[in-house]
Amino acid sequence: PANSEVGSEWHIPVQEAKLEGKSAMQAVIRSKGFVWLNNNHRKPLYWSHAGQYFDLKDFGMFWASTPLDWWPQDDQSLKQIISDFGGADNEWGDRRQEIVFIGVGMNQKEIVQRLDACLLTDKEMEEYQLLSTQQPDATKIDFDSAPPKPVDLRQPLQVE
Repeated sequence: PANSEVGSEWHIPVQEAKLEGKSAMQAVIRSKGFVWLNNNHRKPLYWSHAGQYFDLKDFGMFWASTPLDWWPQDDQSLKQIISDFGGADNEWGDRRQEIVFIGVGMNQKEIVQRLDACLLTDKEMEEYQLLSTQQPDATKIDFDSAPPKPVDLRQPLQVE
C-alpha cells in the first residue's frame, strides 16, 4: 500500500541503549505513542517523531504507580484503566509499549524486528524484576471481583 500504519504493543520494558540504527525507519514519516523503559519503572515516556524530529519525554505516571485516591472516579475512565492492566496474568499492571508508525513503503516485519531487539532478555527481565521491588506499585486490579476493581496497595500510616 502507498500509505500504511503499523501498531504494536509490548508488555516488556526496553533498554534505552539498544535503540540504535535507522534503516528500517527511513520510510516512517511519523510515529507516536508511549514506551516503558527499564530505567524508568514508574513513568511511561511519550514517544513523538515527525520527519527528523524525535522526542521522548515524561508522560505522567503508570496507573499502577499512581495512588488510588488520584485516579478518576467515573465509570468510563475506570473501565478503560482496568482494561489497560491487561488481565490477572499481567504482573506489570498497565506498563507496556504502545507505538504507532505511519509512513510510505514501510517494512513492517523489519520495524517489528528492530523494536523486538530492544526488549529485555529473560535475564535482563529478571534483574529488572528485582530492581522494581525498590519502587513498589501503589495500585493493582482485583480481577477476581466482579466487575474487576482497583485495590490500594499502600500501607496505612502507623501513628504512635
